[in-house]
Amino acid sequence: MTKLLDYVLGHGESFRRARLPSLYSDFSLQRYSNPDGYAANVAVWEEVLTKAAGEGLMPPGPDGPKFLSLRMGEELLQSLETREWGKPLALGKVIDEAVSLQHMIPMKKFMSISSSIYDQNWLFRPLWPLSWGLRQLGVGDSTSAKKDLRNGQYVIVRNLEEVTSRILSESTNASTVAERIYSRGMFRKKVAQAMKLDTNVTDSDLNVILTYLSRYKGVVKFKSPETGASQLISSEDKAICSLRNLIHDLNLQVDLLSSRLTELVSEAKAAANTQLRPSALRALRSKKTIEKTLAQRLETLSLLETIYQKIEQATDQIAVARVIESSTGVLRKLNAEVGSIEKVDDLMEGLREEISRVDEVSQAVGQGGQPDSIDEQAIDEELDALMQQAQVGTDDKAAEETQKRLAGINLKVPLAVAEVVEPKEAPSAGIAPYNADEAADPVLAEDVNIIT
Repeated sequence: MTKLLDYVLGHGESFRRARLPSLYSDFSLQRYSNPDGYAANVAVWEEVLTKAAGEGLMPPGPDGPKFLSLRMGEELLQSLETREWGKPLALGKVIDEAVSLQHMIPMKKFMSISSSIYDQNWLFRPLWPLSWGLRQLGVGDSTSAKKDLRNGQYVIVRNLEEVTSRILSESTNASTVAERIYSRGMFRKKVAQAMKLDTNVTDSDLNVILTYLSRYKGVVKFKSPETGASQLISSEDKAICSLRNLIHDLNLQVDLLSSRLTELVSEAKAAANTQLRPSALRALRSKKTIEKTLAQRLETLSLLETIYQKIEQATDQIAVARVIESSTGVLRKLNAEVGSIEKVDDLMEGLREEISRVDEVSQAVGQGGQPDSIDEQAIDEELDALMQQAQVGTDDKAAEETQKRLAGINLKVPLAVAEVVEPKEAPSAGIAPYNADEAADPVLAEDVNIIT
C-alpha cells in the first residue's frame, strides 16, 4: 500500500468502507440521474487529493515531490489502486469538475495566461445540457472524456494561495527595502521555510509561485505595504540582491573554515600526544593557511556588511525624502487653496463683524421682551418688613414652647436634714420636714441650704 492510498483510506468518514464502492466506481453516469451523490463523490475526491498534495504524498517527479500541483495519469491511478475495488474509475471526471470550478488549472494554461487566474474567460466550459441531450439520442459516448484535459499536470489553487499568503505575511516583517529583495536561490529557501520543508522546493513549485506573484526576472521584490502599486525591478535591486548573495556565501565559507580550523587543532594535539611530529607539522601548516584565509574572508565579510548597511540607510533616506517631497506638495496645494494673508485677514475681519452684528441683534431682541422698570427700593423695604414679622412670630412661638417645658418640670429633691432659715421679721429655729410645695416656691428656694 502506497503512502497516498494509506492517507486516502484513513481520511475519516469520507472514505469509510461503506462508501468505497461508490467512490471507486464510475459515478460520472450519476451526474444527471443522481446529482447529489455525484457532487458528494466529486467533493470528497477533490478534498482528499488537495490535502494529500499539500502533504507531499503525490507520486514524486524527477526533481522530488510536488506540493502545489498533481499529475493526472496512470501513475496516480496506480497509487490509488486497491485489491478489492481496483482503480478509481471517475477520477478524470473529478479533475474536470475541479477545473470548471477554478479549483485546479492546467499547468500549461497557468504558465501561459497573461490575465488573472480568477478571470473565467480562459476556462473550458462543457455544454452539459447539450451533451446530455445528445447522449439521450444515442449521439456521443457517455463514458468518453477529454483526455487532453484530464491527463497532465494541474496547479492546485488552494494550496498555492495558502503558501503565497504565508510568504507575503512573512515579507511584511521586513523593515527596509533591501530586505524585500530576493534572488532565486534565496527565495527558494524562503518558500521552504514558509512550507515548513526539510528539503528544497522543486523547480516546478517554485516556478508556479513566481508566476503567481508575477515575477519573471530572477529576482523577487515584494512591494512595500505603504505602496499601492507593484515596483519594477531595477539595476539597483539586482546589485543589492548580488550583495546579499555574496554575504550569504561568505558566511557559509566562514563557518566551514572555522569548523576545519577546529579539526586541525584537534589533529595537531593528537599527533603531538602520540609523538607523530610530521603529522603535527602538517596539521599546523594547514592551520596557519586556513587562519590566513579565514582572516581574509572575515575582513571581506565585514566590508560587505558595512556596504549593505549603508545601502539600507540610503534606501531609507530615499523613502523619507519622497515622503517629505509629497508632504511639501500637499501643503503647497492647501495653502494655494486658502489664499494670501490679506485674504485671510479680510475673512477674519468679516467674521468679527458678523459676530458683532449677531450680538447686537440678540441684545435688541432681549430688551424688547422686558416689562416696564420696577422700583427696586420699594421691593426691598417690603421684603424687610415681611422678614421682621416672620422673626417676631418665631420668637413668640419659642417663648411659648419654653413656658410649656417649664410647667411640665417636676422637681424631685431627696429627703435630707435641712436647716430652714426663717425670715428676720419672725426668727425661729428648728428642724422641719421637707415640704415640696415650699421648695417649688422660687422665693423660699433661695433660703434653703441642703446639708448632705
